[in-house]
Amino acid sequence: MTLKMVLTPLLLVLSVVLAIQSLNVPSGNLCGINGSPVDYDCRGKRDGNYPHPSKCTHYIACTAGIVACEIECANNHTGTPLHYVQNSGPSPQTSRCDYPEVAGCNNDGCNYARSNKIIPQANRCSSGGVPFDYDCSGHTDGNYPHPTKCTHYIACTAQLVACEMECAGNHTSTPLHYVQDSGPSPATSRCDYPEVVNCHRECTA
Repeated sequence: MTLKMVLTPLLLVLSVVLAIQSLNVPSGNLCGINGSPVDYDCRGKRDGNYPHPSKCTHYIACTAGIVACEIECANNHTGTPLHYVQNSGPSPQTSRCDYPEVAGCNNDGCNYARSNKIIPQANRCSSGGVPFDYDCSGHTDGNYPHPTKCTHYIACTAQLVACEMECAGNHTSTPLHYVQDSGPSPATSRCDYPEVVNCHRECTA
């Protein structure tokens, strides 16, 4: 065994120790009281938080491309852990955990189901709305024409939540029709009399 073969791994270990010491992190407590070391490759990643590869309720904090810590999200008001929002990091200023129906994390390890744009919880829609199978990706928050009903419209939130909303009724309690080009801004979005809207016959309720 040559001297070079002996020195190379020693130098590698020394460089890791020096890098950790430069962070002023106490030896044996690299992850602090809220985290625990985890087998995760932080090389090439800037300092910050990343989705956990198998746990929705946890995330990975990387430091100096070397230290990887598993950290659990805080609990909600019922004591149930929140879920990490995959695209919120890595910056600690934007990285966050949220309610499972908002985070949209699957149980199979945070593979986010972007194909299913509806959060499966009815109360995510405001009063009078119900979840609807509509693709809100790329849509700013606001209201959009219903694909099949003149008397309804779709309210998109966070490019994930799609809610079917019914227009208010006129003086005879007959629902008004949504004005197609009035949205998406809630300030301009509106329903009006059918003869004003002139909704195509094929999209009548």
